[in-house]
Amino acid sequence: MVALRSKHLSTLSFGHAAHEVVSAALLLLSNSVGVVALGALLFPLLWHHGGPGLAAGYLATRVAEALLLAAGTICQLLLIPLSALGDSESASSRAAAASPSAGGSGGITRADLASLAIRANFYSFQIAMLVLGLGSLPVCLLLLRRQLLPAWMAAWGVLGYSLLAAGSVAELYGVEGTGVPLAIPGGMWEMALGLGLLVRGGFLTGRAEAGASGAKKQA
Repeated sequence: MVALRSKHLSTLSFGHAAHEVVSAALLLLSNSVGVVALGALLFPLLWHHGGPGLAAGYLATRVAEALLLAAGTICQLLLIPLSALGDSESASSRAAAASPSAGGSGGITRADLASLAIRANFYSFQIAMLVLGLGSLPVCLLLLRRQLLPAWMAAWGVLGYSLLAAGSVAELYGVEGTGVPLAIPGGMWEMALGLGLLVRGGFLTGRAEAGASGAKKQA
């Protein structure tokens, strides 16, 4: 999506590339669906080990992230109808220039609206990452405390999401180029976690469940 936007932004003319933009947007929206699904899948585990507050809080975090990402995607899609306004705006500009009484053009141009849509996408994405980073920290701390993951793996998650949140805050304050490198540790952790769970077949037994099973055996 970013590559397509950068390619056509100077002229705001997408032409036949509009369908590529729509396809990219649908992929991004499917990611939002997956984000909510992940929160729902982890809900029973977090409820059992951390209580209803943590489970509901993480689900709310994922829902908020999904909505913010979807809003940013819609802002990107608005560039397509803005590009379609090019011919009509050019004709109006020529007519205004030919008018003897025409003064300064003033007003808001489609380039201004396009810039606004792009900034809205930027803020939506950064706030979504900030929400994800802050909302995932309690989950990683729970995984560490309950020993549902190896200690180094859970600590990696805490570090990764902390850096993700810090990078988003830096980007929001205008420190450009910090968000992507600071998001790498968290992204690598999520991939490693997924692979580890597939290989292991799930989380570890956990300290609370291990104690309960031991008590049952003694009984």
